[in-house]
Amino acid sequence: MVPRPSLQLIVLATTCMVNLLPVSAQATEIEEQLKAGYQNKVLTLRHFYEGPKLQFDSNGQIIGAATTGPWTVDAQINIKEIHLHDRTLQLKGQRMFLFFDPTANRMKDAIGITSNDPMSKEFPQFGGEKWQEFEKTADVEVELALVSAPKDEKEVVTAMSTVFLTPDDDLAEFVPESWKYFVPRLEGKFPTFRARDGVYKVGRDVSPPRAVYVPDPGYSETARLSRFQGTTVLWLVVTPDGSVKDVRIARPRGLGLDEKAVEAVNLWKFEPARKDGSPVAVQINVEVTFRLQ
Repeated sequence: MVPRPSLQLIVLATTCMVNLLPVSAQATEIEEQLKAGYQNKVLTLRHFYEGPKLQFDSNGQIIGAATTGPWTVDAQINIKEIHLHDRTLQLKGQRMFLFFDPTANRMKDAIGITSNDPMSKEFPQFGGEKWQEFEKTADVEVELALVSAPKDEKEVVTAMSTVFLTPDDDLAEFVPESWKYFVPRLEGKFPTFRARDGVYKVGRDVSPPRAVYVPDPGYSETARLSRFQGTTVLWLVVTPDGSVKDVRIARPRGLGLDEKAVEAVNLWKFEPARKDGSPVAVQINVEVTFRLQ
């Protein structure tokens, strides 16, 4: 005869297994719902963290040291895989490396470009072995800790909203100040760039400023790896003392080059514009060109 204590252990073990089955089935159902809603869709990070793997705690705070990068490189992720493991949500995908297509007047993803797109000619390595290596740099994994095993999809979506923008969020509110003129235009909004009072435009009795110190911009790593070149157009104000302020991106290039242009132009120095012989502030356009040797 089998001793009763052993029989109790068997019954308890069987009971535990029976109780676990619905939980597993529920997690699978939630995972499938998440895949239907987010797989092959683009999500935008609230903070544009760099790196191939990002880990967030249950409050949506980044775990470990992390730096932010340009939104055209580090903001958006095309989700390819979704896995729900008990109290951890795992997302795998590719970052969108955005560049500006002036013909289409919109931002495009370099990773998704095809040979039929005329803009593919802007990437000398496109289609080759080096290009494949470049594409791999877009791979990214995001892990988000959950407070507890979720009971439904809504709980997971709420947790995701601490890391990613929601449909109610406006991207223009999250990009740097220099982008706040251009980004709304991508959404069909057309803000005007109005200079402050006392800022003139060159012409008539206002002479143009003359650049006297023009350090070259740096090169973003993403643009360098893809051999991407071109010109960024900026609006800015030259003050009466010849310094630069209020830099705005009027026509971007993308892949992180625009941020490098803004950084460099903020260091430029000018012989100021003059009106009736006195130095005055003026609003001007400047072009910053990027070329690789």
